[in-house]
Amino acid sequence: MYYIPLQQPLDPAFMDGLLELGWYRMSQSVFTTPYIYLSETEVYEALWARIVLSKWQPSGTHLQLQKRNARFNLRVSPFRLDDEIEYLYRLYRQSIDFEVSNNVKSYLLDRAVSQLFSYKNVDFV
Repeated sequence: MYYIPLQQPLDPAFMDGLLELGWYRMSQSVFTTPYIYLSETEVYEALWARIVLSKWQPSGTHLQLQKRNARFNLRVSPFRLDDEIEYLYRLYRQSIDFEVSNNVKSYLLDRAVSQLFSYKNVDFV
């Protein structure tokens, strides 16, 4: 695993370049790895994929999911870490069988006092 702990805010263009190369944000650091180790005997090659959304076309499965979820409303707004987000994260944690942070704030900030990633209009309550 290759790991970069951050000490200062990361320029968004630089972060995008890291993501393009297969790096991933985790708390207040970025990392990449050629392998995923599930156990001592289960090792898989990692494939970090990105999609150019302007060129993406939905498959039949995507269209079925879209139809099934049509009753939901989509709202795009600046990120605000509040009780609703933490509640959804708790539901997510109950559905997985691997270790993750206890809450969203912990996942995003780890033990840092301030956010090192450059986001506009982000509110950590």
